[in-house]
Amino acid sequence: AVFFSLLSNIDEGCFMLNTDFTILYVNQHANNISLNTYEITYAVGDNLLASAPAERKTKLGQALQNALDGASSKFEVKFEKSSGKRIYTDCRYSPVYDHQQNIIGVCVLLKDITERRELEISETKRVQIEQKHKESLQLFEQFMENSPLRAWITDGDGIIHYMNPLHLEFLKLGNDYVGKSLFEIFPPDMAKQYAEDDQLALEQGHPIESLQFGVKPNGKKGFYKVYKFPVVIKNKTMVAGWAIELTKQVALQKQLLKQEVKNKRAIIRSIINTQEKERRQFSVELHDM
Repeated sequence: AVFFSLLSNIDEGCFMLNTDFTILYVNQHANNISLNTYEITYAVGDNLLASAPAERKTKLGQALQNALDGASSKFEVKFEKSSGKRIYTDCRYSPVYDHQQNIIGVCVLLKDITERRELEISETKRVQIEQKHKESLQLFEQFMENSPLRAWITDGDGIIHYMNPLHLEFLKLGNDYVGKSLFEIFPPDMAKQYAEDDQLALEQGHPIESLQFGVKPNGKKGFYKVYKFPVVIKNKTMVAGWAIELTKQVALQKQLLKQEVKNKRAIIRSIINTQEKERRQFSVELHDM
């Protein structure tokens, strides 16, 4: 009685069985685990193996027989309920000896480890997600590093997290830019505009584009099309940007427009000259009449 009283106070489920697997003792923890998992409760006198769910009988029977043969066993059981919830139980089966070292029964100890296992699974998923983010970021940075376009990443607070070599060269910056604010690198009016563009990309949740003038490393003015779009890095949404130089295209377009205007003027001048020539010819003909 004292022994069973002690078993009732442990934080594990406990069954004491005879050699026929009839229950001699079951504590409340054991019934709580069985009820939560299989919706079954046990009482003294029940046969544990006979009362077990059909899907558990084979493995349970092997573990109980091994205990009667003198071998202890331990394994984890995962059970998925109809609701989809998974229950994880740590199960241990040990032989019970009398004072002459004869096996007289089996002790079964159960422990609900669902919370611990869910935390471990959650941690594993978190590590996997972080690893995927890390790999994606590495690929993204490798692509950025070798891109023929200027590229950068800032967050919603205007803090710079990345600039590729082309962008650093364009801005004449060293590698100590990480963590600096847009307002530390650009003139106030430009920094304000860039920060507003970043917020717009974050708010809209899709790429935006704009046309901007800038001063090239050689001191000449350049014309650029800038794309900004949201990216998720380490569970934080930031803004990535590309800048495509259109200076030559704009210059060519202006040249074509000038040529078009020049051609139009030449055509108009030719028409006027033709009309003037026809008027003079008509005047001569009238004079000769």
